[in-house]
Amino acid sequence: MTNFLTMMPKKCKQNINIVLRMFGRVRMIKYVLLSSVQFTRVLFVFGIAVAVWGFSGQHAIAQSGSKLVELCNSVAGDDATYLKDFYVELDAAGPEGKAPEQRFTIVLSKNTEYRFTVCNAEGSQGKAILQLYDVSKLYASTYNPQTGQTFQSFNFQCQKTGAYHLIVSFLDGKKGSAVVIASFVRTL
Repeated sequence: MTNFLTMMPKKCKQNINIVLRMFGRVRMIKYVLLSSVQFTRVLFVFGIAVAVWGFSGQHAIAQSGSKLVELCNSVAGDDATYLKDFYVELDAAGPEGKAPEQRFTIVLSKNTEYRFTVCNAEGSQGKAILQLYDVSKLYASTYNPQTGQTFQSFNFQCQKTGAYHLIVSFLDGKKGSAVVIASFVRTL
């Protein structure tokens, strides 16, 4: 019976050697030639490993994040056109009590009205607070500290083209996850 690997180019033999090493078989391909049935088994096991890795952890988070983006985009309203989303996941405040925050930079254009919408993920312990700054000035926030009232979105009429900063934190320093949607509303 002819050996399947004897007809393979050198690069393929090297790739198979890598696959075998990943599965704990540290045999050199040039000394141990597999039959086509053995080679098929190795590829099958490798395929199963890739499939299990592909459907675990981070991939599942990305899917739930995309559903949250769709939901939040619908909350933004029919008069708003989706531009960009920002996903936030923060731990609870540490012993020093300062709430963790995440910053994003976005370039906004003069004479344009934007809408910023924030939506908490299902099961999020904290309620997201979104603030819009330029270098040092606070322009808008979804939280009013005088009244304790929170809002899901705010509109911003940009008067100067430039970089603006979105800062997201969670009320009372609680752990949480949320998504922020930046939308175009109209040209002024």
